[in-house]
Amino acid sequence: FHRAAPVLDRDGRLYVAGSYDLVGGDATVHCLNAKTGRTIWKTPIDGAVKSVVALDDDRLFANAQTGTLWCLDKHGGRVLWSRRLAQQPNRWINARPIASNGVVLTGHSRGGLEAFDTKRGRRIWHINADQPPFSHSNRDTWPNYAAPVVHGGRALICFRGRRIDCVDITTG
Repeated sequence: FHRAAPVLDRDGRLYVAGSYDLVGGDATVHCLNAKTGRTIWKTPIDGAVKSVVALDDDRLFANAQTGTLWCLDKHGGRVLWSRRLAQQPNRWINARPIASNGVVLTGHSRGGLEAFDTKRGRRIWHINADQPPFSHSNRDTWPNYAAPVVHGGRALICFRGRRIDCVDITTG
């Protein structure tokens, strides 16, 4: 497993990502029984996930280093959809996606921010890295280590300790 913290759901399942770039690792999302540690399911994806996964209702979201956002059924691990992020990143994606109210938000330094419908993966909106409010962010439009948070339908995003911006998750 990679260094990202696992996520525990209310049913006692632990979700954690594997990373093929570590000795003996793999590019896989795992679901474990939190009491026994037994594997419930595991799903291979196209690249390492170095961040915490996000949960929203019955769905799990993971950012792969390949620039792909994955949506899995959290009960069985079946791939529901995957989407390539705009302008595949030229560096690692270490911050987790965030999901709330049927919207998953993610991004990276070259492609800005993107919001997708959690059910079908339809892109709802996209803000390029060179557009306000991110045009003065030193091209760091998605935090590398500080996880964004959602509160009241707005995403609070910290930019490398310099400032915090707020974006409405449904409209951008």
